[in-house]
Amino acid sequence: MKILFITLTVLYCSRSFPVNISAGERYQGAGIYADFCAQCHDSGMAGAPDVGDKEAWNLRI
Repeated sequence: MKILFITLTVLYCSRSFPVNISAGERYQGAGIYADFCAQCHDSGMAGAPDVGDKEAWNLRI
């Protein structure tokens, strides 16, 4: 069930924030976070846990 939740969350986030990258261009960790994750995880939107909050993440992973 947790895998399904994580998969659906990633799919939702990736479709919510379209990013234009050219063919062959690769994202690095900080760029992925900034473009797909930060909007929710920095503000706590929709209950998204903070990146460093291990207790909140343990409930999800």
